[in-house]
Amino acid sequence: HAFGPNPRFAFNPLVKRILASTVKDTNTAGIYWLQNHDVAGYGFEVSTNVGNNIYFGDFSNVTVGSWSALALRVDPYTKAASGGVVVRAFTDFDVAVTRSKAFGGFKNIA
Repeated sequence: HAFGPNPRFAFNPLVKRILASTVKDTNTAGIYWLQNHDVAGYGFEVSTNVGNNIYFGDFSNVTVGSWSALALRVDPYTKAASGGVVVRAFTDFDVAVTRSKAFGGFKNIA
């Protein structure tokens, strides 16, 4: 299977609402694309990091790398007027697809 043993969908909250309110076809009244916590029989994840796109594939073919330690910085200026302090966290990550054929998708759904 080109998509691997456990393919899933990924899309944003707007696309989720669209899929949950779109009937599969005119002969399936009341059967929506997103139903019973799956889309067409596959699981899904919702993230605002995917734009208005739908991705489908085996996400075990995505590698996430981190090459720096977590840096915490105190910002005494942003909330100074109210006596508060803001703590900011910084780190470096990158993402790479190790097998592009494990993915497919649609762009600009909404």
